[in-house]
Amino acid sequence: MLTIRTATADLTCSLSRRDAMRLAFGGMLGTGLVPGFSPNAYAKPREENAAVPAFGRAKSLIQIYLYGGPSHIDVWDLKPEAPAEIRGEFRPIDTKVPGLQLCEHLPKLSAMADRLAVIRSLTHGESGHGAAAHWMLTGRAPGSSGEIAPTPEDHPHIGSVVAARESQNRRVSSRVPAFVSLPWQIATQINVIPAQDAGYLGRQFDPLRGQYIDLQGDRFTLPDSAALESAVQLHRESDATRDRYGRNVFGQSVLLARRLVEAGVRVVTVYWPDRRDEKALFYNGQRQRVSVPMWDTHGSSTGDTANFPSLKNRLLPPLDLASSALLDDLAASGRLGETLVVWTGEFGRTPQIQGDGRSHYSRAFSSMLAGGGTKGGLVYGRTDATASAVVDNPIGPGDFLATIYHLLGVPSDIELASPEAPKRRIVSGQAVRDLIG
Repeated sequence: MLTIRTATADLTCSLSRRDAMRLAFGGMLGTGLVPGFSPNAYAKPREENAAVPAFGRAKSLIQIYLYGGPSHIDVWDLKPEAPAEIRGEFRPIDTKVPGLQLCEHLPKLSAMADRLAVIRSLTHGESGHGAAAHWMLTGRAPGSSGEIAPTPEDHPHIGSVVAARESQNRRVSSRVPAFVSLPWQIATQINVIPAQDAGYLGRQFDPLRGQYIDLQGDRFTLPDSAALESAVQLHRESDATRDRYGRNVFGQSVLLARRLVEAGVRVVTVYWPDRRDEKALFYNGQRQRVSVPMWDTHGSSTGDTANFPSLKNRLLPPLDLASSALLDDLAASGRLGETLVVWTGEFGRTPQIQGDGRSHYSRAFSSMLAGGGTKGGLVYGRTDATASAVVDNPIGPGDFLATIYHLLGVPSDIELASPEAPKRRIVSGQAVRDLIG
């Protein structure tokens, strides 16, 4: 197993030879260059039903995963008329789209709301980071609940599915990997989070993973990256551009994601990086090996994650900065229409404030889409007066992922197999027609 990141790990150290070889080999396999792997192990899909438009409109996907569970009621679905113990400290601000309000700490995204599709009606039944992440990264329910570890039988990450399809469909082998993840794997104090890789499809379709070797995101290593050598050289960007994304690991990861899709990578997942300070390691007075996820805003006693200060000072400003810069650059280059951008976490937070934080909550939460065939200037779904329950147009993880698959050109009836596993159906839900332009 690849050594996971911890808050005390020294990222100035290089990968071990074993890990570097594994990453490089995994990336090579993901491009369809591996001897002995037969693309014929995959079922040939039918053409998708043309009744839902924009099939295959997105040539690439940038998935921004807000690990820990972002507070829907403080970011996308504010309830200013709710009691103080529910509505919290933030106020909503109007955007250029009538009826669409966002948090006051997202001013740049609010100014480009005509490019955004905000979903306020996601729902599922998992409250553990591991099980919920498996659902939101694959669209499939995990085999068990809670803080589960990865297994070889996990359903594959969407990027691994795309990598498998690329391997099947390519007539000429490409050395550009189909799937890259940044900036490192995510984990709880208990386990590595499942569904970050190919699961039962086999490790040949795991993402190519890289590693930053400084805390500002200035230097980045990507094993076996000859085809991406130019893309990973962030110094080729102007100082002004790098400043627009934010001089931090998250911001520079988003910038790198843009450069990678420009170089031909189909799917790039950017996981929100963890904190590096000592306070982030403490959970109810006990020092842990891995820091509390930054979006897991339980409160001061849990990794110093008081909800409102964390969102205001550590989370929303860099999210707003990097996301708006990404959308501006994609629009300016003419790539926004063919690049799907997705922002999501594994769940939301409790409407009721608990001390100075909010706990896990999956009955109702929010995500956001842009580009790649989606409708801009849209609010989809609705929750009740306290953001506690979905009352209009509920979307489960299966439908959420089915929509992404549809836009990426993956048929809804596709079944994939590997030399070690029988064919299994990938898509469990239906694409949401109203989200698609």
